Order: sequence, then C-alpha cells, then structure tokens
Amino acid sequence: MNIELPKDAEGREIPLDTKALYGKDGEGLDVRHFEFSPFSGKWIIAALKGGPCNWTGVYRSPQNVHLEKPAPPDSWEKLLEDLDNTAKKASSSIYIATPCAWFSDGNRHCADCPADEPPEDTCGVKLIKDIAARIRKLRGEER
Repeated sequence: MNIELPKDAEGREIPLDTKALYGKDGEGLDVRHFEFSPFSGKWIIAALKGGPCNWTGVYRSPQNVHLEKPAPPDSWEKLLEDLDNTAKKASSSIYIATPCAWFSDGNRHCADCPADEPPEDTCGVKLIKDIAARIRKLRGEER
C-alpha cells in the first residue's frame, strides 16, 4: 500500500516532521503527531492550540490547515493603509522610489523584488497594475 503524505488547504504536502501549522483563522497549532487510518485512507493531525497556560488538544483534517500563516484578507482599509505607508516611505527618503516602497519597503535589491519579473513593464507600470488588480478583486471583478 502506497500512502501519500497529507496535503494542506493549498494542496501542498505536509512533511511528517512538521512541528507547527496554522488554522484557517491563522491561529498557530503545535503539532503533536499525525495519524493515518488505513480503513478510511485519511490523515488526522493531533495538535495543541492556545498558549502555555491554556493549551487545548485539537484534531484537524490536513485540508483545514496551512503550512504557512494565511495572509489576512485584503480590504479597502488595508489598500488605503498600504497606499499611505508607501507615500510616507517614498517621501521620507530621496533614495526610495515609489515602486520600491510599494513592493519591498525599499530594502531589497532590484533582482530580489517581485516587480523585477517579468521584464516587459517598468516598475511604475507594475505598481499601477498591482493596485488596479487589488481594486478589481475588492470589487468582486475577475480579470
């Protein structure tokens, strides 16, 4: 019998030596062990949640956990906050261009910046496209 590794909510394999996972709400889970049922062919994860003074034992299906802490959902408030922070960072230094402040806080080399690939557009065009994509997503438009 060939048993596949459990897969998280994004479909990524969860190594059996994983010590920490995250619930859908982003809450940390301290993994105790993995259980596989040969009868159902399903995995269950035994974990603790909470803190040192109030641990609670929980069982989770792998498809209900994440290997990495899920990003909080985008919102109009978050978009405005990101725009305000970008403007503040870009205007407080003559060395930080606006796209650098948007994509990487101005502390990365261009080769490490997400705006560096693909090379068809300039960083400024990519900045506008990124903001437009977030607006469309917040409006419920698919493109």
